[in-house]
Amino acid sequence: MGIRVRTTVHEKILSLEDIKAIAWWLSGAKRYTLQGYRYSEGVLDVDFCGKKPCDRAFLEKAMEEISEHFAEVLVRN
Repeated sequence: MGIRVRTTVHEKILSLEDIKAIAWWLSGAKRYTLQGYRYSEGVLDVDFCGKKPCDRAFLEKAMEEISEHFAEVLVRN
């Protein structure tokens, strides 16, 4: 079946370099999903992350940068 992993991403918390480092650590997993941050009451400090979801273009750029490490990379908002 292979290992499938997911990371919730917000560009205020994780940089592109952070995502590339995580991908290197997880290299070899079958599937890696980049899940965009969406605000939800009580999950994260609104003053820190705000209510704006993760930018789709940032997620797609990250997907391009890490795709060599996995059989499949998905982006989910």
